[in-house]
Amino acid sequence: VSERGVHMRSKIGALGPVFVKIAQTLATRSDIVSQDLGRELGMLQDAMKTFDDAVARAVIREEFSDWPGPIVMESNANKSGYSPASSDAVHIGGFDGDALYAELSSKPVAAASLAQVYKGSLSDGTLVAVK
Repeated sequence: VSERGVHMRSKIGALGPVFVKIAQTLATRSDIVSQDLGRELGMLQDAMKTFDDAVARAVIREEFSDWPGPIVMESNANKSGYSPASSDAVHIGGFDGDALYAELSSKPVAAASLAQVYKGSLSDGTLVAVK
């Protein structure tokens, strides 16, 4: 693999998800990029690094901003290694219901260009993937 292709893949990865998506598409277009470069850009399709867990947790909290309760059950927040923000594992505004998730893994089980995936479970024991 050419040094130039490795350098380009590294720089594109640092530019963010939109550029990674463009590069992933280019990787499949041998009529536009060389085969060497296509192979190198193809690595962006299944070799993404995870990003900061605090950022992912903040996005989960934001996506469920209408949820009046905790994201993870308080008793399971620390057991799973999850370090909740102060609003995540406490009851908000007198909320008496369940947490959104009974458990949520502290580290992602997979990462892609636009998201990473955490293993979780609901209060009824149903296993879920949280993206």
